[in-house]
Amino acid sequence: MDLPTCPSCGQSVLDEDSVDCPFCGSPMKGGGAGKPRKPVAAPAAKKVEAKPAATGPKGIPGKQAAGGDDDPFAVDTSIQQKAIPVSARPAPGKTLIVKCPMCDEEGYISPKSAGQLVRCANAKCKVPVFTAPVPVEAPVVVVAPKKPRLSPNAILFSVVGVVVLGALGTFFVLFNGGSGDQKAVALTEDQKRMIAEAKATREANEKKAAETVQAAAETKAVEAADPAKLAAAELATLTAQWPEQMLIAVRTTAPNRMAAGRRRAALAFVAQGNLAEARNQLDQLGKIAGAPEYEAILPLVALAWKLSEAGDEAGAKELITKAAGLAPTLPAVGRFPLDCRLALAAALAANGRPEDAAAMIDEPKQTSGAEQFSATLAVSAVRGPDTLDAVDWPGRTAVKDERPRRWLNPRAAGVVLALAARGKLDEAAAFARAVTSPEARSSACLALSIVAGTIDLPRDRRIALQAKLLEAAESSRGLKARLLVHQGAWDLDAAADLRAQASRLLSPDTAKPEVPSIEGTKALLEFKLPENRPETLTRAIALAELAVSVPSGSPEAAKSEELLAAALAQARSVSPGLALLQSLKETVDASTTAELRATLKAELNLKSNDAADRKVVEYRQQVEKLLRAARERFDATLEILMIAAAGGQGEFVKTELARGTQAEALAEQEPYAQSFLPFLLEPGLVEAVPSAYSAESGRALPAGLRFTLLEQAGGNAAPADLVAALTSADNKDRTFDELGARLIARLAKTGRYPELLEFLGASNDVGFQEDAVWLAGASVGPQGALALWKTLEPRLVKEPALRAAALAGLLQGISRPAR
Repeated sequence: MDLPTCPSCGQSVLDEDSVDCPFCGSPMKGGGAGKPRKPVAAPAAKKVEAKPAATGPKGIPGKQAAGGDDDPFAVDTSIQQKAIPVSARPAPGKTLIVKCPMCDEEGYISPKSAGQLVRCANAKCKVPVFTAPVPVEAPVVVVAPKKPRLSPNAILFSVVGVVVLGALGTFFVLFNGGSGDQKAVALTEDQKRMIAEAKATREANEKKAAETVQAAAETKAVEAADPAKLAAAELATLTAQWPEQMLIAVRTTAPNRMAAGRRRAALAFVAQGNLAEARNQLDQLGKIAGAPEYEAILPLVALAWKLSEAGDEAGAKELITKAAGLAPTLPAVGRFPLDCRLALAAALAANGRPEDAAAMIDEPKQTSGAEQFSATLAVSAVRGPDTLDAVDWPGRTAVKDERPRRWLNPRAAGVVLALAARGKLDEAAAFARAVTSPEARSSACLALSIVAGTIDLPRDRRIALQAKLLEAAESSRGLKARLLVHQGAWDLDAAADLRAQASRLLSPDTAKPEVPSIEGTKALLEFKLPENRPETLTRAIALAELAVSVPSGSPEAAKSEELLAAALAQARSVSPGLALLQSLKETVDASTTAELRATLKAELNLKSNDAADRKVVEYRQQVEKLLRAARERFDATLEILMIAAAGGQGEFVKTELARGTQAEALAEQEPYAQSFLPFLLEPGLVEAVPSAYSAESGRALPAGLRFTLLEQAGGNAAPADLVAALTSADNKDRTFDELGARLIARLAKTGRYPELLEFLGASNDVGFQEDAVWLAGASVGPQGALALWKTLEPRLVKEPALRAAALAGLLQGISRPAR
């Protein structure tokens, strides 16, 4: 079929009845070219011009002057102030573009400002105020869609498609058996098997997918119903928030507590491995006005250990040198300065500076509880904060039934054990040899000898280390004997020979020496302390250790009590008793110089006041010197009694303590009663001591002794009773020592939060409270962190310093490595 063709443009037209060509508009029957068809368009939008506002005289913006003809140049400037400013840039809500009719500057206003007075965005515009135009929206013209016409190419493709489809249909009919009554081709056995296998595989996959979906749904339901998993998820959310919360608390704490907060935050970040943030906290610490420089020592040492573990020895050495440079700023006494000294001493010894390390611990002795706790803290910095309540510290007096232990010199033992815990055994031996104090060297060597027997070391390595320690003992027969006895505890094959060697070293000391006494002021002033007292005390303790090292049932066991008696006599020969010197010291402290002068003039028959004043100074100094010696004697005798109690010689200890049942003898035995000794004894062995405290004697049971007796009774006293013992009115010294620290750690780990809060609130000392909540958080670890935080948080909302300390402790506790 032929399609009509336009005589003007030659295009084929599908519509046979078309009058005009749809392409060029010319008549299909001829008659000249027609006019091209015009598309229908919407009418153009009406152009709106912005008009300047009415102006005053000479084109100055504003309305006509109010004065009229009286002042033809008056200008009303209020119009500019009322005009809406045009923004030079688009802003939220300002989307309508306007152009100033004066300077053609474009700007943006809110559509709501259209038709109002606006002020040009150009500050230099001569006529800046004009009326914003109102936009006129163009009417929308809806054009009906034209029915599409098929082009010749489209018709051609449609015809070809029909032909191809027909061919394909014929092909499938011919080659697939046709239709109607024709029979289908039968499947082969292989085909049937393949179809069956495919079907089975598909069904198995569908079943497996369904089971996976069901298992996932069941797991999700179980997790939702499992409190432990819910708590773990909640803890994970909290621990991600705690670092920032800790820093917020530090930043908002009181200025005088901010340095401690920065220090604990730095230590927490070191524990987490975030060394960059730890350094940042150190930088912030240095910017606090008036902050003690020594606050940076512990974080610097902790950072140095981390760098050393990562192989950066140069960086670690640099930090240790910096920390050592801050040591001169440390106060002479105080538990925290002692913490810094012990940590720095271990780091110096590890970096090949044993003499400097030994000098770090050579400061005046402090309270026994504080020193024991600082040493424990130094070792727990390696082993984990939760070990603060541990009882298996090598080098302490051996005890049984998980009762507390005691170091004779905690500072030296703490440094050695901190080094040993990091595998620095040779460095620890070098430090022990560098210690100058005989007592401190003895504790250092013994702690290392004992720890060598508890860690996994080849026998020849242990023997070589023991040889270094015996060399460090030098001429001290007492220390050598103690080392040999302790070596026998792990070198069982040579134990008998080692005890024999120790006995030969101590044989001259078995004779009972004379115990000194003082009667009268003149005798006190003329009293001379025996020479070589530290060696005498070391030998006395060695005798006690030898006495309990003999296996029960052996012929040597019968001599145990004899050796223990000789040991006590040796210890008591170095000084008068502690009770006498304490009484003298109290008298001196309570007396004025004038009173002492009068007493000494009368007793010594002095003629002049000048001579009497000189004797007053001499008397005070002599009392102080004898009191120090008496404390050394007390420490040694207490150690001997503890060794005897732990070695099964309870009857011997009971006899010694029974001497204090009489009120007049109680003063001499009271220091023993207030010590750790009751921990080592059965309740019946210490009944004699508290029985002497009564209303008739005028003596109240000391808080420390009450605590130990409560723990002893039944093995596990009620936490509330223990708290009451340490918070009683008669316990004047509520410092953060080992008793309080151990109680806090125990209450936190066992979930006894009411008692913990009661103990924390018993002191108004902010430093004590911060240390306490830090220790509580560090002790619980991941297992109890969530419950402890929920208990503490309501109490810490308004206490930023305590909140920062608690969070720092929690972060350290959850970051400790698993053991």
